Amino acid sequence: MTSKRERFFSAIEHLPVLCPVCRDRLRREGDNLSCDGGHILNVNRKGYIHTLGRKATSMYDGDLFDARRTVLSSGAYQGVVEAIDGLIPMETRRILDAGCGDGWWLYQILQRHRDMTGAGCDLSRDGIEKATDWETPAVWALSDLRNLPFDDGCFDTVLNILSPAAYQEFERVLSRDGRLIKVYPRENYLREIREAMGVSPYLDGQVEEYLEEKMEVTGKKRVLETVPVTPEQALAFVQMSPLCHDLKPLEKEDVARKIQGRITIDLEVAAAKRKSGQ
Repeated sequence: MTSKRERFFSAIEHLPVLCPVCRDRLRREGDNLSCDGGHILNVNRKGYIHTLGRKATSMYDGDLFDARRTVLSSGAYQGVVEAIDGLIPMETRRILDAGCGDGWWLYQILQRHRDMTGAGCDLSRDGIEKATDWETPAVWALSDLRNLPFDDGCFDTVLNILSPAAYQEFERVLSRDGRLIKVYPRENYLREIREAMGVSPYLDGQVEEYLEEKMEVTGKKRVLETVPVTPEQALAFVQMSPLCHDLKPLEKEDVARKIQGRITIDLEVAAAKRKSGQ
């Protein structure tokens, strides 16, 4: 079985990674990466690099990602995977998941397209460490989306799924004709959880308006469906949602009981490119 570190090095052969200190290109040197400036970046045994230059801090911990795995493995988001895949340009060979979490979304795409090379970046150490469990070559990085450790124009597609965006940085790493695939909530997303908590629906339009301000939208697909959930899955939905992050365990269980066997998925999947002249 190929080690996590070797899977990383297999992927990096096709992706130019930059030194976080001097921004020079890195090359393999034994079990590390190094640049001409003499800086060395460790590729740890878990199969990822740390480029933050500071301690990683994130509200997304191992328990949240365990709950998320339960939800995603249930098939509740399969329609979203199909919509994403349908908007990825056929010529894509290198793809980045910016805000990848535990890497589930990127893994789904790489399983469908074995000719692609993937990379995933996130601020959560727990998320990145779980991402390296997927048995597919990929460059995983504990990194800030506003300072991605990749060369200019090296990705054909960037995924940004239910995550904050850094549009200027996304444009920097996208090829001239590259596409951003942005996934964001619509008004009915997780409606049952919001109703159980007495929280207002998502406000439509804000994310979309900002996306259209920054880039030219080339295609969209709304995924709106209500899916059945078991009590275990309902609790996992609650445990993975940032809406419920500050609730105590018993409060989360109470919200899950109120869901009554169904959850609404309402997400917009949008493709965008650079605006003309940029």
